[in-house]
Amino acid sequence: MLPMSSWETHEDESARAGGGARGAFRVKGAHLGLPMISDMQRNTLAKSIRESWRLWSLIVFPLAGFVSASLSVWVRGAALGRGILRGLWLLLWTVLGRWNPLGSLTLGLVLAGCLWLFFGLRSPGKTLAIILGSVAAAVLSLLAAVFVDIKFGIGNPQDLRLYFIGGYVGTFLLSLTASWAVAQEISLLRRIAQSLCWAIGGGTLAVAGNMAGSQFRDFCLRLDPKDPAYDTSLLLVWHTGVTFLLGVQLWLARKRRSGCNRDR
Repeated sequence: MLPMSSWETHEDESARAGGGARGAFRVKGAHLGLPMISDMQRNTLAKSIRESWRLWSLIVFPLAGFVSASLSVWVRGAALGRGILRGLWLLLWTVLGRWNPLGSLTLGLVLAGCLWLFFGLRSPGKTLAIILGSVAAAVLSLLAAVFVDIKFGIGNPQDLRLYFIGGYVGTFLLSLTASWAVAQEISLLRRIAQSLCWAIGGGTLAVAGNMAGSQFRDFCLRLDPKDPAYDTSLLLVWHTGVTFLLGVQLWLARKRRSGCNRDR
């Protein structure tokens, strides 16, 4: 066995050769026959795990959007109930039924959760901005459709052009807010341009949601027997599709950023 002075000398030399305490640990590991992993290999492995985890966002995002729409419609159409839970149910019905235009509050909550889970959203301020931005996007999309209706004298609330305008405006605002929250490496001008392009898909989804009313009729009646099927199908199709678009947009942005870092 080496004397204490020899151990100290050995550790000091290993630390200098390997870069501090971690270098000393790696040299000792080599003496014990353990595999050595460099910092570069460790970072590469960590990045690979993170990228694989974010790939799941392409599945979780649309599922969260579908749950958001279903919950919004179900709470809006469900009975208030009786007994001791009536007060809690009344609060839930008020928040998610009345203060939830087009399911936007529910959508904001699940979207913030998905961004926290997959894209590192940790700021309370940005989380609140995502939730309130979703509600604002719904209100402004409705106002945009009403403005176009009045401006051009369409006169038919079921006109597909109004649905496209509303879906376009709502998706643009959601996309812009989400990219601002978790993809700040993108310049503002590029962020706006990308959101304008992705919003075309949101407008198309709104039209498809309106046209798919008859296809969802049985399912819609189970969720909310009071409202027309096209209203429920609009939320189901738009929430599911838009969250998928947002997941793809943010995943591509983060993947592009990782590629740029590797090139450097």
